[in-house]
Amino acid sequence: MIEYESDIKRYNDILQKDPVYIFLDGLDDLLDKARSDVLHMTSFLTVDQAYAYFCREDVQKVVMIGSFAPTGSGLAAKSVPRLGPPTHARQP
Repeated sequence: MIEYESDIKRYNDILQKDPVYIFLDGLDDLLDKARSDVLHMTSFLTVDQAYAYFCREDVQKVVMIGSFAPTGSGLAAKSVPRLGPPTHARQP
């Protein structure tokens, strides 16, 4: 029997939020306002929902400018040096 159901639920919530924080941290600094908007939403988004939000923001920006195709700038990422080996390294 699980004795600490509330702790397990809280831990699972943290595990689900961690990838979203990593995604938001990797975005370009030009997206600070949109990043802040995502963090202040009443219900916490999944990574897929956050990605869709930034895609929508990019499309809205394109519509306002009058261009025909999304610029892709909404998903620009920071150039951050990685520590340690890549997590998806292939084995020979």
